[in-house]
Amino acid sequence: MLKLYTIEDILKEYAKQDELIRSRQQPEQTVRQEQPPVEEPPQTVPEPPEMTPEEEEAPPEPVEQPTEDIPEKKQRSKLMQLADRYGYLMEQLIKRDFKARYKGTFFGVLWSLMSPFAVMLVQYLVFSRLFGRNPDYVIYLLTGTTFFNFFNDSTVQEMFTLRQNAGIISKINVPKLTFFLSKAIACLINFFFVEVIYFVVLLLSDVRITPYCIGLVFPITLMFIMNMGIGYILSGLSLFFKDTQYIYNIFTNILLYLSAPFYYVSIFSETVQKLFYLNPVYCFITYARTVVIEARLPSFDLHLLCMFYALLSVTAAYLFNKKYSKRFIYYI
Repeated sequence: MLKLYTIEDILKEYAKQDELIRSRQQPEQTVRQEQPPVEEPPQTVPEPPEMTPEEEEAPPEPVEQPTEDIPEKKQRSKLMQLADRYGYLMEQLIKRDFKARYKGTFFGVLWSLMSPFAVMLVQYLVFSRLFGRNPDYVIYLLTGTTFFNFFNDSTVQEMFTLRQNAGIISKINVPKLTFFLSKAIACLINFFFVEVIYFVVLLLSDVRITPYCIGLVFPITLMFIMNMGIGYILSGLSLFFKDTQYIYNIFTNILLYLSAPFYYVSIFSETVQKLFYLNPVYCFITYARTVVIEARLPSFDLHLLCMFYALLSVTAAYLFNKKYSKRFIYYI
């Protein structure tokens, strides 16, 4: 049975962890007990001996005091302090977000493997056996659909982050980035299981897995960052406008066909082919296809373009947060 963490459980555990961390960071204070003064007998001060004029003019010799090496206490970085303070909360949020999507199902988390395997197996049999397509087209199709689904699933899940965690945000002071990061990591874990099935289909299709496949880390990492930026903006907009989820659903349906997941862009003219690079999802899909199918690294321009879209998403999210974050509490 899967154990789902409610908001009340997370708040209680977070309060315990926060109190424990605060107690560790406070310096130990020792309380001195006041003792009654003890009367000392009067002491007679002996008179100093008479000094000659030469001894009076001579300066006193400096007295060397023993020096002790006091070890300096190393200060932890701000990132490590944030990890200690909010690490436990993020861990519980990741578990909750990952398990919540399979709540009440018989197979539970196994659906994260069974569902993509069934879809990829059907596509493999249909396009490679029935329609007589070459194996390259099957991998071309699967690469496009898996990366687009990663983008779509992450942004849709993060769209409701602020609304789902309103109980925690309104009660304790926690950086909002914690909730988006936990949601994005949960989607990344689910995408990892999809990639495992993806490589199994590569082996079934007799596609040679080369060391260049390690290059998939680059588009996955940048798409992870881009998804968080877009998801944060969508989450804020969904608080102000309830119709955002329906508008975004229409937008992603159009974006699916503009990302060329199941057709070759070579059928268009060179001018139209260049316009496809205005779509960031197409850039990441093209990067992955080049690494897996062509077994080579893409051009340097494509590297820069992927980094530009990830940076643009984070910058837009930062500006949006700076301008509208104070108004979120009125709509939660």
